[in-house]
Formats: sequence, structure tokens, C-alpha cells
Amino acid sequence: MTRPWPSLFLPFLLLSSLALAAGCDDGPAPASCKGEPISCPILTDEDCGLQLGCLRHAGDCTGVPTSCSSEFSSFSCESQPGCFWSSFSESCSGSAEPCELQIDEFTCSQVDGCFAGASTCTGTALKLIEE
Repeated sequence: MTRPWPSLFLPFLLLSSLALAAGCDDGPAPASCKGEPISCPILTDEDCGLQLGCLRHAGDCTGVPTSCSSEFSSFSCESQPGCFWSSFSESCSGSAEPCELQIDEFTCSQVDGCFAGASTCTGTALKLIEE
């Protein structure tokens, strides 16, 4: 059986989202906007996620990961993707994953030798027309 809940809540979610757009009031629905929306590229990371029509893109993960053989504890070794700790030889081996393969800023920042670049905000901020 298909549940109709998404279609029932869509108008509410849409109106809730529209109230977050730049220049919109947060009063009771229907939301109204006046003025021009703020340009997406100048928004902060947090505001980008709130602005209807804007999309935040994580920065690229760059750098050179520290080689596995340079990790000298089981914790640091196992924290480096692609590296494995040998309790027998008490050494770290393997091949550290390239920074470019890290999936997000958090993961990138956890890898020794990798650095997350600045995120960007793109898109076209939407403006509501007051009716």
C-alpha cells in the first residue's frame, strides 16, 4: 500500500522552506517576499543551506596523505584509511588512500596530510512573488 504522506506534507514543507529565503517574512503562511534575493556565492555555509535555490558544495580534499610506514601507533595507523596495524611486528603497513578519495570535509580533515578546501555556495536564490 502506498502511503500518501509525502504529498500531504509537501505544501507545508514548501511553505516552511520558502519562509527561510532571503527577504521573506517568517510569519504565518502564505509567506511573502520583498526585494531581491541575496546572491548565493556571498552566503556563509550555514546561510547557503537555508537559502532556497542555493546549494553548498564541499571544498576539494587535497594534499599528500602520510605514508603508512610513518604511523607509529595502532591508533594513528588505523585512523589512516588504507593502513593496517600489525600487532606481531608492531608496525603499520598498507597504502594510504589519496586525499581526493575522501568523501567529505570531516573525513578529509581526519586523514594525516589531507586538507579540506573552502566550500562554495552556488545556484540561483529564489524570490517569491507576493500575491
